[in-house]
Amino acid sequence: MAVLLFFIVATKAFAKANASFILEPAKKTLASGDELILTVSLDTGQGNKTNSYIASLSYPEDQLEFVSIDTSKSPFNMALEAKGGDGKVTIMRGTTEAQSGKALVGTVKFKAKTSTSSDRVTVSNNSAIISSLDNTNILPGSTVQNSPNTVTERAKNPMGQIGEKLSAILGIFGWIKNFFSSFFK
Repeated sequence: MAVLLFFIVATKAFAKANASFILEPAKKTLASGDELILTVSLDTGQGNKTNSYIASLSYPEDQLEFVSIDTSKSPFNMALEAKGGDGKVTIMRGTTEAQSGKALVGTVKFKAKTSTSSDRVTVSNNSAIISSLDNTNILPGSTVQNSPNTVTERAKNPMGQIGEKLSAILGIFGWIKNFFSSFFK
C-alpha cells in the first residue's frame, strides 16, 4: 500500500509541467527560397497563469531571412513590441485577463536563404513568461530578472479586481524595465 501511495504522489509531482515556449513545426527541412511559417505558443505549465511574456527567438541570419510577425490571433491584446531582424525576433505582449495552459503568441515568417531546418530557430534565454499571481518570471532557464512585486504586496492591495488588473499592467512595465536593465549591468 505504501508503495502504491508513493507511486501516486511521485506521478503527480512528475506530471507538473514547467512553463515553456513552443515552436511549431519543431523540425522541417527547407530548401533555398522556401517560406517557413513558425507558430509560436507558450504553455504556462500546470497551475500557473500569465498576464505577459517576452518571446525572444534567435535564428542564423546567413540561413534565414526574417519576413514578418503576425500576433492578430493572440489572446494577449496589449502589444508592447514585435520586431525581427539581425538574427533576433522579439515579441512582447500582455493582457489584463490571465491566461493558463497553452496560448498562441503568434506566427513568424522567414524565407530560407540556403538549405536549412526550422529547428535552427530557437528560444533565447532572455525570454520570459510572467506569472499573473506575483509578476515573477516562471520560465525555467531564463535570465530575465523578476519584478519586485511580491504576493505579500499584492495581498495588501485594497482595490480588489481593479487593483489586480492595474497591478498586472504595472507588472508588465516592471519586467520590461528589468528586461532592458539586465543588458546594461
